[in-house]
Formats: sequence, structure tokens, C-alpha cells
Amino acid sequence: MPATDAATETSDNTSSLNVRLVPNVGLSSRCFVFEVIDRVLQPGVTYKVGRYSDRNTIPERISFKSKVVSRSHAELWVEDGKLHIKDIGSSSGTFLNRVRLSSPGNSSTAHEIKDGDLVQLGVDYQSGDEPMYRAVRIRVEVNRPSQPAYHRAAFQQLRQHWTVDQTTTSDIQECCICLYAIAPFQALFIAPCSHVFHFKCLRPIVLQNYPAFSCPLCRGYSDLEASVAVEVSDVMEALGLEDKKILSSSSSPPAPSPPSIIQEEEEPEEQIDASAIGERTQAIDMQTQSTGRTDGFLSATLVGSPTFEEILSASSGSA
Repeated sequence: MPATDAATETSDNTSSLNVRLVPNVGLSSRCFVFEVIDRVLQPGVTYKVGRYSDRNTIPERISFKSKVVSRSHAELWVEDGKLHIKDIGSSSGTFLNRVRLSSPGNSSTAHEIKDGDLVQLGVDYQSGDEPMYRAVRIRVEVNRPSQPAYHRAAFQQLRQHWTVDQTTTSDIQECCICLYAIAPFQALFIAPCSHVFHFKCLRPIVLQNYPAFSCPLCRGYSDLEASVAVEVSDVMEALGLEDKKILSSSSSPPAPSPPSIIQEEEEPEEQIDASAIGERTQAIDMQTQSTGRTDGFLSATLVGSPTFEEILSASSGSA
């Protein structure tokens, strides 16, 4: 064997796999919803799959709180850089892509699991009316890379769809369920994968296995109860945007200082002689006391009308 082939085989045997187990949420039946399991499986380690128990809390165990899953149901392991599974004598069976691996109570041979395969543990009991009596349906993701660039591009396209001034018919999105246009004044549902639907059309799918949600377009799984505590600065950084306010303030020249205001000299107010006011008031009071009238102030300020004798004397003098 060449040295390069030997090195490749050694690296395959020692490479770990990033395995993500998500609920396979169906569109026609209720499913057993569990928290997403994200593990890095190391080669040479056998991971036990079975029913949850307080006594079995070892890291190499994957547990589910379902009554249809046996305590020792199946095994997972990594070999030659591939993920394998086998049933270890469960009563309700292990299914790979809807094919049962062995008969009840018997172990099966090893089967390879590829990215996107469906694994089912057990079958529904009593029609699966209660969640604990439902089969565990799993979609397996093996070394699936994250797609932050795709999600950013989808989000930017969604923003442009609502902000563009001139929109053509090719820019208008359609709901993939009813095939009618996405328009303003409609109740919409925007999935975490940025796909848009009419909420009226998607409501049965959203509420059927809530909070578990599987997008009808890309089959991406999402937890609708996941935390949404994200700051605005984090969104700007993730989208590669910069704050326009900060840029405008840094690029604009400094504002000129306001011109100095020349204070006009105020004209001095006319000073009133307090002594003159006092003498005038005293004279009015004395006149009021002598005449006994209460309108002394008015009589002192008003000019009296001339009498008839004064008019005759004035006319004779002028003649």
C-alpha cells in the first residue's frame, strides 16, 4: 500500500464526525419533539441510544423521554470516517429510511447513516395521542456546514423586497402553499431560513408540532421558542453594515461657531424723584382734609370751568 493511501486511511480512522440529530417534523402527523442533539462523535467510542433514565447519565449515551424506546435500543459509532447504527434487540424496532433493521428482540447488522437520512426509534403506541407514546423520528445531519452567507443573502433579499421603489413582476414573491402573491397588509410568517409564507396558509403546520417547525421549502428545522435576544450592533456586524449616523458625524466638517452677540447698550431709565412724589402726595392729603371731599386727587389735577362773571370781565377787558 502506498504511503499516501496509508496516511489517508489513518486520518479517516481517527477523524471525528459532527452529528446533529433534529426532530423529523412531519406535515401530516404529530411527532415527538425533543431538543436538538449536537454531538462530536469520536472514533472507537460506542454511543448507546435508549430511553432516558436518571441512573444512566454518561456522556456516551443519547437518551429520549419516550415510552416506546427501549432502555437499550440501538448503538451509534464512527468507523472509517462513516457513521454506523445497529439495533441491539429493541422490542419496538429501529428504522432507517422507513426500513426496519431487525425483528423484535433481535440485534441487527451495522448500517451506514448518511447526511439527511431518517432514523425512527419505535412505533406509535395508542395512536400517539400523548407525546410520550409517540415514535422518535430523527433526521440525521452529518458534518453539515453552516450557511451564514446564504442566510445573510436571503435576509438582504427580503429587506430589498420591501424597500425597493421600482418593483417588477419578477421581484414579487409568491407563497409556495397557495401560489398567491406576498403583498402588503397581509399576515405573513417569516421562517428563520428567511422564507416567507402567508400565515393563514402556514398556520396548521406551525401549530401542529409547536414549537418545532420544519420549513416546507428547505426542510430546515427551527425551534420557534428559541431566544431572540439579539442587539442591534450584533445584527449590523453580522450583516457587514455600518452605522450611517456614525459615518455622517465623522465625515462632516465641524460646525462653525455661532457669531458673538453684541449686547446693545440699554438706555438708562428715567429716575423718578421720590421726594417730589412725597411732596405731591402730602399736598393732596392737606387739600382733601380742608375741603372734606374724598376726590381731592381728581380736583387737584382737573382744570375747573370758568364762571359767568369771569367770562364778562374778560370780554369787557378785551373791548
